[in-house]
Amino acid sequence: MEKILSKIVLLVILAGALPMVSSVQAASDRFFSAIEDLPVAPKTVEDMDAALVFETASGRVAEGYASGQVTKKVIRRFYKATLPQLGWTQIAVDKFSREGEILVIDFATPVLSATSKKPQDLVYHVRLAPRQ
Repeated sequence: MEKILSKIVLLVILAGALPMVSSVQAASDRFFSAIEDLPVAPKTVEDMDAALVFETASGRVAEGYASGQVTKKVIRRFYKATLPQLGWTQIAVDKFSREGEILVIDFATPVLSATSKKPQDLVYHVRLAPRQ
């Protein structure tokens, strides 16, 4: 009886831990593949095929693209709130600095189709390069 009770307790503990494991996994999936410590903004999806990263004598250079049904204001607000927690300092609109690196965020203008009134996804580009 004691053995059965200990197994039930173990199952309850493990069942409680499963949501934590999946939320940690989900959070880690929300970072740019080329810039592993840069989160992808909520309601956007990274274009994995456009990721680029390489090392230079001055440091790493990396780029990523993400898109979604969001506005520039939402993206800017997200990064302005999030990046300081990761050690970044905002030095200009859409430009951040950390430990010898510069991060720049820029936007592609959404284009409406002539046959559709549905707004297109906003595409934003992140570029990480050594500070010159």
